[in-house]
Amino acid sequence: MKFSWKVFLSIISLTMLTFSVGGYFLIQSSFQSSLRQTVEMSYQENNIFRATLGASIAVSPPDSGSPRNTVKKLAGSISLSSPGKERKFRICDSSFRELFSDLSFRVPDQVMKALDEKHTGYSILKQDGRYYLQSACRFTVDEEVFYLENVRDITSIYELKENQMKLYQKISIILVVTLGIAVFCLSRWLTRPLRILSRAVRNFAAGDLKIRSEVVSEDEIGFLAGDFNTMAEQLEQKIYELEDSALRQEMFMGSFAHELKTPMTSIIGYADTLRSRGLSEEQRFQAANYIFEEGKRLEALSLKLMDLIVLDKQKISMRPVSAAELSEKVIHLTGPLLETSGIQLETSFEEGIIWGEPDLLQSLCVNLMDNARKAVDADGLIRFEGRSDENGYILAIKDNGRGMAKEDVNRITEAFYMADKSRARKEGGAGLGLSLCRRIVELHGGTMKFESRLERGTAVTVRLRKERFDEI
Repeated sequence: MKFSWKVFLSIISLTMLTFSVGGYFLIQSSFQSSLRQTVEMSYQENNIFRATLGASIAVSPPDSGSPRNTVKKLAGSISLSSPGKERKFRICDSSFRELFSDLSFRVPDQVMKALDEKHTGYSILKQDGRYYLQSACRFTVDEEVFYLENVRDITSIYELKENQMKLYQKISIILVVTLGIAVFCLSRWLTRPLRILSRAVRNFAAGDLKIRSEVVSEDEIGFLAGDFNTMAEQLEQKIYELEDSALRQEMFMGSFAHELKTPMTSIIGYADTLRSRGLSEEQRFQAANYIFEEGKRLEALSLKLMDLIVLDKQKISMRPVSAAELSEKVIHLTGPLLETSGIQLETSFEEGIIWGEPDLLQSLCVNLMDNARKAVDADGLIRFEGRSDENGYILAIKDNGRGMAKEDVNRITEAFYMADKSRARKEGGAGLGLSLCRRIVELHGGTMKFESRLERGTAVTVRLRKERFDEI
C-alpha cells in the first residue's frame, strides 16, 4: 500500500473513531441527563400523589372500614382531580393486589417488589412501541403498607435520542466525504517530496548518476532529499573514481604488455639470428649488444615496477634529512653521466632540513635528474636548486631541453606514459620514472608541479615538509 493511502486511511480512521466515540458519549450523556431529570420529576410527582392522598385521608371523616377501603375510596377522587393525561398512577396493597389504577395497560410489579429495603425506585417499560417511566414508593396508613406507583410517558426522550443519532449519522457521512477529500489532497501534498525522491532513487539505481532529487520543503523529508543528493554526489564521484581506476589499470596492463613485448621481440629475434646464422665477429657483437641493451631495459622496467609495488605496501620510516647531504649524493650519482653526455650541471642549495626517508628522496631526485637528462641535447643545461621557505623545503630541477606540450604535462606522471616514446626507448626509459616520483612525493605529504614549454625546457618543483607528520 502506498504511503499516501496509509496517511489517508490512518487519518480518516482515527478521525471517524474519535468522532464516533465522542458523538456517542455526547448523545448518550444528553439522553442520560434528560432521563435523570424525568426520573426526578417522576419522583416529585409520586411524592405529590402521596402527599395529596395523605392529606385526603387526614381530612376525611372517620371510617369504620379498614385502611385498605379508605385508600381505595380516596384514590379514585385523586385520580379524577389530577390534570394531564400523562399523570397515571395505581395503588396496591401489601400483597401487591391492585386497589386502584387509571392505566390503560398492565404494568409489572417488579418495582414495587423491590421496595422492601428501598422506599423509592423506577424502571423503564416499553409498551406498543412507546416508552414509559414507572416509579414507585411505599407508604403506610394505620401501620398497613401500601404501594403508590405512577407512570409517565417518556417516548419523546427516546425519539429525541433517535433523531440525534440520525442527525449524527448524516453529519458523519458529510464529514467523511469532506474530510476524505481534504485528507486525500493533504496526503498527496505531504507525500509529493517522497514521490520525487523515490523517482530520483529509481533513476539513480537505473544508472542515471546525474539525477538529483528536488528539495521542495525544509522539513525532515526535505533534509532526506538533501542527504540523498549528497550521497548521490559522493557515490557518483566514487563510481567515476573506480571507473577511472579500472581504466588506468587496463591501460597499465596494456602498456606493461607492450613494454615487455618490444624488448622481448628484439631479444628473441637477435638470439635466433645468433643461433641460426653464421655471422661475422662484428655482427655477433652487434646482436649480442642489442640483446644486452634490451635486457637492461627489462631489468630497469622490473626494478621500477618493484619499487612501485613496495611503495604501496611498505611502511615508510622517516627522519630529518639534510638538504645539503641529499644534494651531494644526487650530484655524485648523476654528475658523471651528465658529463659524459656533454650536459652542464649548475647547482644552488640552501641549508635546510627535510622530513623524509633518505633513500626515497635520493631516488626521487635521481629520477627527476635522469628525466631532465633525456630531454636535453648535448651542450644543454640542467639546474638543480634547493631553498627553504616558511612551509618546508623546495627542490627544483630545470632544463633547457625540448619541453612538452600542455596535454603531455598533464599526463607525464601516468605509468608508462612517454611524451617522446622513440627517444625514451632509445635512452632505456619505460615511462615509470615520473610515476615513481609522484608516489614518493605523495608518501612524503608533498606536492610536485611541472611547467614546460616546447623547445624552451621544463621545470619541476617539489615542495616537501620540514616538520614531522604522521608516518605512512
